[in-house]
Amino acid sequence: MKYPNILVIGGLSIVYIAVILFLRGNDACELLRAGNLNELGDFLAGFFTPLAFGWLVYGYLLQSKELRLQREELALTRDQLGKQTELLQEQVTEDLRNAIPRLTLRIASPGNWWDWIVENKGGDAKDIKLLNLNEEQPVDERNSLARGESFRFTVKGPNHRYEAHFSSEHSERFRQCWEIGEGKCKEITNGPETLGNGRNDSATKN
Repeated sequence: MKYPNILVIGGLSIVYIAVILFLRGNDACELLRAGNLNELGDFLAGFFTPLAFGWLVYGYLLQSKELRLQREELALTRDQLGKQTELLQEQVTEDLRNAIPRLTLRIASPGNWWDWIVENKGGDAKDIKLLNLNEEQPVDERNSLARGESFRFTVKGPNHRYEAHFSSEHSERFRQCWEIGEGKCKEITNGPETLGNGRNDSATKN
């Protein structure tokens, strides 16, 4: 809703004063000359009451407008804060996801099915232990494996299962498991799985 500005209200007030003085100015002067201050006071009170009431209404309308604008601004600020919070949560979730190590296996060279490479495609890994589940013994152990780093290991035979245990930078423990055949590798786990429920780094047959 559009309200008249102060110049319009001021102009109307001047017109009102001019009209009243034109119509009743002589009466006011006579009351003043006669020294009848009581009636002059009543006259002035009646003269300024509509003007004061008009300015009061105008002030109320301006205050209502300012309050409405403040409410709208607060609502916009609330929406912006909500969006920023969602973006921050998404960013934190993405950072945590990227911080999780993810190991991949690939054959070292075509035709050489017993020689494999473990590469870290995720965040930095710590305390890596690669286990041969068929023989229940460790194949390789590493203190750390940064993103993009890799190491080789030799499989013992076809259809063996290997499980890797490792920690993230936030000291969370994970596992990944693969089944390796003659030149083929199938991941049993769906990416890194959290080690919990009393699991430890001992080999566990699936």
